[in-house]
Amino acid sequence: SGGNNGEEEMLFRQEEGCTSMRQPQSPSTRTSLQEQEKKVLMEIVETEITYVNCLDVLVNSYRHPLFEAEYGVNGKILSLEKVYRIFSNLEDLLVVNTELLEQLRTRIVEEESRRIGDIFLNMS
Repeated sequence: SGGNNGEEEMLFRQEEGCTSMRQPQSPSTRTSLQEQEKKVLMEIVETEITYVNCLDVLVNSYRHPLFEAEYGVNGKILSLEKVYRIFSNLEDLLVVNTELLEQLRTRIVEEESRRIGDIFLNMS
């Protein structure tokens, strides 16, 4: 019977340790956390917008003109091999990241949801 008291005391200590780690949040703390989450999500979207814009500039202002210069009257700037090597998967990145951006915008802005993990999993 003495062993049971020790076991009960151990269970009580374990429970105490679990409950003491997490304090109940006040409504203002929850709001603050929601605001922080929203800021993080908007930062992800803004970063993706910048990245997609940069990819678009690389594709349309550099890759396409360099590729077209190979066949233009002014002669080539770089060989096709070098153009392909430099910009090998740039257009693929632009397509994938544009799709990612649209899904993030839809989820965060239109649906006002903070759950985006599945978008990254589905895109991988």
